[in-house]
Amino acid sequence: MKSLMDRIVKSRRVFVFGIAGDSGSGKTTISRGIKRILGEDMVASFSMDDYHSLDRNQRKERGITPLHPAANHLDLLADHLERLRRGEGIDKPVYDHSKVRYVGLCPSVRRQ
Repeated sequence: MKSLMDRIVKSRRVFVFGIAGDSGSGKTTISRGIKRILGEDMVASFSMDDYHSLDRNQRKERGITPLHPAANHLDLLADHLERLRRGEGIDKPVYDHSKVRYVGLCPSVRRQ
């Protein structure tokens, strides 16, 4: 593992991995494992939920689910992924399911 880490650090490249799956399928568990193996300073992770453009009530009114493209800020997500790939920082929205709304912005870690 040490030589892999050395190669990643020396490359000065940013690698973007997407983990997809249904609710409860283990996406968070896998991403936490990757972060534990590679290290907190090497991995930034976030949830697609943070890019919802509509809250639960708004989705219900429109008869769509969170999986519908219109229920998400896909343009903002694409912009954020590109910025992270370039090694830049982002201010990521934070959606709180318990409050059923956005609760603010979280500055993301960028690779130095």
